[in-house]
Amino acid sequence: MNIEEYNQLYNYISDPTKLHIPKNVRERAKQFKIFDEQLFRKHNGKLLLVVQSMEVDNLLYLSHEHSLGGHFGIEKTAQKLLKHHWWPRLGKCVAQYVKSCEICQRAKKPTKSEPLQSITPIGTMKKWGIDLVGPLPRSPSGNEYMIVAINYLTKWPEVKVIPDKCAETIATFIVDNIISPLF
Repeated sequence: MNIEEYNQLYNYISDPTKLHIPKNVRERAKQFKIFDEQLFRKHNGKLLLVVQSMEVDNLLYLSHEHSLGGHFGIEKTAQKLLKHHWWPRLGKCVAQYVKSCEICQRAKKPTKSEPLQSITPIGTMKKWGIDLVGPLPRSPSGNEYMIVAINYLTKWPEVKVIPDKCAETIATFIVDNIISPLF
């Protein structure tokens, strides 16, 4: 909740005789209560602390990424927050935060599954699949990536550690390890 909305609700609940408060704020104020000089929202018989917009990022971090957060999914993170806190569009904020969490993106299984499609090889050593692995911990010789090439028909692998993922390095690997051995 932005600071202006928060202050309007807080001021109106503190002193309902103020007339300059907009009607929509007076209507919304029925859902809120002040306790111990803080604004709370009434929800299912509980009082939830109203979180101001400047505090949202810190709460999202603590409830999701902190060592006690556990990197749970959208639902569990939102449920954890809704035990004690509230702000407008909390669910959307949690969903966006969890979906953008780099650790979750790397560790969680993919949510979308496509059916497998068969690939018809056109001949031995004619079609290759190439991929990069990394960045990995830098080796003493300065290599940080691994390039893997697999022939579609024979499943013959070619693997090499490389220092970077520049086009020149990859092209050198293709020429030296895939094209040159054929001739």
